[in-house]
Amino acid sequence: MSLKFKSGLNTLMNPVSIRYFHGCSISYAKKLHWAKEAVKKSHVDRALEHYDDFYASVFKNRWPSFRLGLLSSPKYVAVPNVFTNSVDQISESLEDLGAYNLASIWTAQSSQIERDLEEMKLQQDMEGVSKLDQTLEKIALTKQAEEMDTLYHNAPRQKMHIESYVTEDTAGSRVLKDIREASQEHVTETRLKGADDFLLESEYYTFYANQLNPRNHAGQTEFPYTKISNFTKLKFPPLLRPYAFEAGNTNTFPGAARHTFSGLREFICINGASLAPIIALDLKPDITLLDLCSGPGTKSLLSYMTTCPLLMTCNDVESGRLYRVKNMFKEFIGPDLPNNIELVRFNATNYPGTFKYTRVLADVPCLSDRISCTMPDNNIFKPTRIKERLGLVNVQKDILLSALNALAPEEGSSCVYSTCTLSPIENDGAVSAALRETPIDGLEVDLLGLWTALKPLQQAGFFHISRTKFGVLIEPNIVSNFGPMYVCRIVYQPPKNSNTDAVLSELE
Repeated sequence: MSLKFKSGLNTLMNPVSIRYFHGCSISYAKKLHWAKEAVKKSHVDRALEHYDDFYASVFKNRWPSFRLGLLSSPKYVAVPNVFTNSVDQISESLEDLGAYNLASIWTAQSSQIERDLEEMKLQQDMEGVSKLDQTLEKIALTKQAEEMDTLYHNAPRQKMHIESYVTEDTAGSRVLKDIREASQEHVTETRLKGADDFLLESEYYTFYANQLNPRNHAGQTEFPYTKISNFTKLKFPPLLRPYAFEAGNTNTFPGAARHTFSGLREFICINGASLAPIIALDLKPDITLLDLCSGPGTKSLLSYMTTCPLLMTCNDVESGRLYRVKNMFKEFIGPDLPNNIELVRFNATNYPGTFKYTRVLADVPCLSDRISCTMPDNNIFKPTRIKERLGLVNVQKDILLSALNALAPEEGSSCVYSTCTLSPIENDGAVSAALRETPIDGLEVDLLGLWTALKPLQQAGFFHISRTKFGVLIEPNIVSNFGPMYVCRIVYQPPKNSNTDAVLSELE
């Protein structure tokens, strides 16, 4: 009897370990303990598992296309550096590569946009937005039920109806109770010891459900902050001349050389979706701009290239990211920081200043879908970062509240909120929460203005966009793989004086 066969006999002595295949051969296959199996799962695997579970439920048949886009190389645009004073020459070299001038395309396509037709389309899309609310509410309920089953499976086996944790508030909206509160009916106090030291996964999902807009007396969902009839005609950012290859063209741009005379980089390559927040800012001469989360500095640089900011303040709480902002300015503007650029460092969730800006950009930290599902290093889905990940949406809400607090109470002042995630919780959910909590009156979501400003690039085949409750989503797509990028534009309109309006109406 061979040693190998003896080993097989030893295996046979453990009946629990026997696995039969094809009725004749015997092999040993030990089931891994759940903890060891969890160790084997990579951070990227965890990210994809989360997206496949969540996004497939939200985007349904669109998710496979989004997934393929996220896992494929992103598409970039090249923006000539205006500070080289050689934009025309640089543009010619980019055109020789076969790239197209997006500014020219935008101008040509925008003249074909029919405002009334676009407004009608946005109104019709509200039904889809309402269905998404219902879908997210169901997901939140499901996640709560799953956690109750997983975390408290040793509790007394009493039949639990998830409907018992849904109540009606005075406005008629469905409010989800805290899972901890619900679990107290079934779990003894000793079992909940240490519960305050961790976050429940379901809390991420219930955040959106708790922000659902109240229903009016007719049972219809109201959108109190989105006034589609208000319309700001946004223009393409001055002096910016981005170039991109047409849809389906997978060519890439070469590394940017240094300009012969200035020594500055000739152009900067960015994900094309990063243009959307710059367009949404509606940059005009002599505006003041605060970039609350400026690192690594791409959007700050693009904004400054328009030469519009009279003052631009770049903030980031992390010194490393602020250093990257400074280094980017050095590469594209020069070794000496211009007098009208400030680099500051404070927590973006609490604006400490008294100066108010006419433009505020809140490009907040988020799940960063494309990065988290392709890059394992320092991934947001690392087990050690779970508390940070689940707490992201509250940080985002606080940053937007801080941004609104820094906004000048002047007609036309605008705040732009943006993320690079598809998650409606971190997009519309964070915006809705901030608009509910802010004490500032006169804020309106300029959905129609933003939509009509981005629509020309969709008509030309460069962007794939869809509307959400409060903003526009640039969707990843293998044909033209920009994004993901969510953008919401909030404008300040001084509240009307009711007494003055009454007097004017009488005079008329």
